[in-house]
Amino acid sequence: MRVINIIIVTFILASFLPLLFIHALCLQSTRDIQDQTRASEVVIKALAMNVWLERDGLFSGHFAIMTVYKGAKIIKDMLHIAGSDLFNISDKRINVTGFQNNNSGNENSACGITLTVGTYFVLFANKKNGRIITKDEQGGLVEWSDDNERSVWFGLGWGDWSDWSACNVSCDTGLQYRHRKCIKCSQGHNKEMRKCNDFPCNGVMELVAPSDNMRTIEGKLKNLQKGFTLPNHKKFPNKFSILVSLRILPKVDFGTVLHLTSTSKSIRSIVLEISGPDLLRVSFNTPQSNRSVLIASVLADGITHQLGLGFQGDEVIAYLDCRWVTTEILMPNSFAPSEEYDTNIFEESLTVDLIQLLIVPDETAVSDQCTIFRIAELDTELIKPKIRDKSYKSNSGLSNGF
Repeated sequence: MRVINIIIVTFILASFLPLLFIHALCLQSTRDIQDQTRASEVVIKALAMNVWLERDGLFSGHFAIMTVYKGAKIIKDMLHIAGSDLFNISDKRINVTGFQNNNSGNENSACGITLTVGTYFVLFANKKNGRIITKDEQGGLVEWSDDNERSVWFGLGWGDWSDWSACNVSCDTGLQYRHRKCIKCSQGHNKEMRKCNDFPCNGVMELVAPSDNMRTIEGKLKNLQKGFTLPNHKKFPNKFSILVSLRILPKVDFGTVLHLTSTSKSIRSIVLEISGPDLLRVSFNTPQSNRSVLIASVLADGITHQLGLGFQGDEVIAYLDCRWVTTEILMPNSFAPSEEYDTNIFEESLTVDLIQLLIVPDETAVSDQCTIFRIAELDTELIKPKIRDKSYKSNSGLSNGF
């Protein structure tokens, strides 16, 4: 009986060992990516430009470098780049070899990662014999995402980023900043900046400035039974954008964010509501009609977001956190908020901190509220302990942008 049990256990282990081996090859978790980051000499974000099969059956790729997370000195030496900053590394081209052939039956293909032209990847590699060789036998790449990049930075000893600061101007191009702590960092930076409100000041109405410390509860101003009204009896322009920086206290799935009205007869009010855990309802109300659109967006998470809504006729263009989300057509809406602001129809009370609220007479301003392109900076006054990789730091304190 004991012999039979041993045979059964051996059979089970033999069945699961290949699966365990496959898991070891794949970067499937945050911990896997962090460990691989620490184990690799070179970690970069790169865009696959070309892929080809080598004689040894492995793939090689030609990549455009977007970000160097680790191994900046190795990359610079290989590309013969002079200077101390990393701006001139971004978008340089480099060859990386040693990727497994997914058509060869190799078990590493179980990771589901295919080296595809036009896709952004995080690559993990070492330098060997003057070449960049992927660590593919241990998981050489993952598709780039915000979460995967976050795991890479955690692996390098950095904490989470703070929320972006408010834009320092309401128009004519300003700057926003964010920072993070060095926990046990090696290479990297602790401060980023990006452009914001990159549009002319002509006709811009700032209803909430960063210094106002404005809060709404169910769309009403705190301690007041009303929302926002355009100043000096102004009306909404024919084409315009609503740009708002806001933080909604979690975790409420329903409630009114903002109730904005005008004394003009052409447009009576615009209402923003959370209509589910990942839905924003935008209602556009005139004396003749009440129309709305649902936009997929996660706002009620306690994080500061930049929301841009561009209005042109029946069309609404939506941007969230500097990225286009959707363009939709306003449709007839069965729910019409009353003129008395009686929007408190839900059991849950939604509280919103408004950091900035602008009306811009240009529907395309939604794309200029902020940009995904960031400039990285190493602020040595903020960092403890000191960064160990001195080669990454420039004389000016600036490092590579995204």
